[in-house]
Amino acid sequence: MPLNLDWTTDSMMYHDPDYQTMVPLLSKGRYGIKIVDAERFLIKLVGTTTTFTSRQLSDNFYGATVSKTKSTILQFIISNKIGIKTISAFLDTLSEYLRLSIANFWEDYGFQLIGFYITTIEVDSNTDAGKMILKAMSQQSAQIIGGYTWQQSQVFELGDKALDSRQR
Repeated sequence: MPLNLDWTTDSMMYHDPDYQTMVPLLSKGRYGIKIVDAERFLIKLVGTTTTFTSRQLSDNFYGATVSKTKSTILQFIISNKIGIKTISAFLDTLSEYLRLSIANFWEDYGFQLIGFYITTIEVDSNTDAGKMILKAMSQQSAQIIGGYTWQQSQVFELGDKALDSRQR
């Protein structure tokens, strides 16, 4: 059975233990289901519809999938104190945790959840907060690579501004 149903969440805020600030996150992935109880599936979902596509299935369960996925991801990363710098190392574990936590939901509609995978969890760069956090992370990386502190970078910046004003 293919894992060909995509899911994505909208922005979710969490308090990052590494940076001690609120971080907006997005997550994406894929899942696969198969019908194991055709009668339940027909009664609960299809009804009098003559056709039922995977797109209709995704649309029908979008809200529940996003809500359950967001809350489960946040519960997991908060309870395990996982920060944005290391979250990708936990995608397999988190995917399995999610699969187990939402399997009963799908069974109620006559499905078996055969796989549920998170392909990415990342800072939401579509928000102002996300853009600021990504910029700060980039600056921190540059400082670490360059071997200087934030205070030193501020001194460098002041020196550059003073030099610029003298050249005018």
